[in-house]
Amino acid sequence: MPPVLVALFLALGVSGWVYSKITRRTGGITQHDIIVTAVVGILVFFISWTLFSMIPTN
Repeated sequence: MPPVLVALFLALGVSGWVYSKITRRTGGITQHDIIVTAVVGILVFFISWTLFSMIPTN
């Protein structure tokens, strides 16, 4: 499986988890929740993509 696809799945999972935690903690301030979730998802995607692409495939 390509590293970009694994990074995308990981970022989607972490974003969903962060969204649920932030929503519970803030009581449902939707705009704030979505901004925080998007930032975390983008960061996780690029960091994990970088790390996974360093692993040799052979």
